[in-house]
Amino acid sequence: MKNKAVIFDLDGTLYDNSSLAFRMVLRDLRHLSLLKAERKSREELSGRYFGDSGLLYRALFERMSVMSGFPVERVENWYFTVFMPAMTHILEKGFQARPWVLPLLADLRSKGIRTAVFSDYDFAQQKLSAIGISPNCFDFVTDAFSEGGFKPCRESFESVAGKLNVNPSEVIVVGDRPEKDGAGAMGAGMFFRKVNGNEFEL
Repeated sequence: MKNKAVIFDLDGTLYDNSSLAFRMVLRDLRHLSLLKAERKSREELSGRYFGDSGLLYRALFERMSVMSGFPVERVENWYFTVFMPAMTHILEKGFQARPWVLPLLADLRSKGIRTAVFSDYDFAQQKLSAIGISPNCFDFVTDAFSEGGFKPCRESFESVAGKLNVNPSEVIVVGDRPEKDGAGAMGAGMFFRKVNGNEFEL
C-alpha cells in the first residue's frame, strides 16, 4: 500500500447504521418535526464551506428553526441535550463495530499508516466508544463542524489531510456514501473506497 493515510467515515462505515434513523424516531416521537428539520437542514447545507464550527452550527440551527417553527435557542438545546445524547445511547445499546474494523486498524498502525475518523456528525468520540472502538485507535477523530463544512465539502477533506500531515494524493477515504464521502474525497484529490458491508479490504 503506497498511501500514507486512511480517513474513515463513521456512520454507516464503521458500523451498520441502517436501522438507526428508525430507532431515533421511535425514541423521540414528540420531536418529529425537529428530527425532520435536522436531516433536511443538513442536506441543504451539505458541501458548503463555513470555515468555522460556530458559523456552521448557527446556520444549521437557524434553518432548523425556520423548518420546525421552534426558536433557535430551543433547537440548539434539543440538539445538544436530547438528539445527540440519544443517538450515542442507542448506539451503545444496540450497535457494534463491523468485524473488519479493529483488525484493519491494527494492520494499518503496524505499517505506519496514519488514520483518522472524519464524521459528518459531532459526538464522534462518544459514538466510537459506544460501538466498541477506542478513539485512541486513530491518530485523531474529527467531524464536519470542526472542519467547517458538511461533506462533500472539499475544504473539509483538505483540512483533515493537513492535520494528518500528508498530501491529499496520499490519502484513501473509506466511506459508505459515494455522493458524500466519495465526492468530497475525489474533489480534494484523494482516493475513495466504498464499504459495502461486513466484508471489506483495502
